[in-house]
Amino acid sequence: MNWANTIMKVLEKIMFIVLLNILWLLGTALGLFILGVAPATASLYKLLNEKELFEERSEIRIIISSFFRNYKKLFIASNMTFVGYLILFYVLGVDYNIIKNIDVAYSLFKIPLFIVALYIIGTLIFFIPVSLFSVGNLKQKVKLIFMTPLLMPVTNIVNLVVLSILVLFSFLYPLGGILAFVSIGTLTISFISMKALKKKKLLVEVNTI
Repeated sequence: MNWANTIMKVLEKIMFIVLLNILWLLGTALGLFILGVAPATASLYKLLNEKELFEERSEIRIIISSFFRNYKKLFIASNMTFVGYLILFYVLGVDYNIIKNIDVAYSLFKIPLFIVALYIIGTLIFFIPVSLFSVGNLKQKVKLIFMTPLLMPVTNIVNLVVLSILVLFSFLYPLGGILAFVSIGTLTISFISMKALKKKKLLVEVNTI
């Protein structure tokens, strides 16, 4: 029956979402969080763009193997990038702590500092798709990463809203965060970002699930 096939396909998608979330948690734990979150997220992003792995009758062991193969391959590069962004956010935090105790400076710089923080988060969101799927050398990719929030402000705002909603839901429903929210969020942001970048003809052709 058609309804039975539909239900099976929905259940299969749910299984994949839970599996991907568990893989992300394992990857994060493997790096003791601080060294695991970046390669786990990059590997999840890469995996979501390997559509053939999620076709009917796909073997779970192949999906798991592909995740950890990407994890190993991207471990050093993703962590180097992660450290760079941590430094940027640390500098922003120091700046905020300085100005918050000075009334005039706080009133003048709190909004610009907030905008800069959102801009940096925007570049971080676009970092993975651009670094993995765009054409060009390292210098061209870095330039594109820092230009994307300006080139696609609407996409950047939508991504930030999606990210904020998922973070909020993860705090409200921790079990959902463990089982699904990371993979759902990554899939949603991946779809939005990749579609926008393809429209601008900034990416090589890849298939998302």
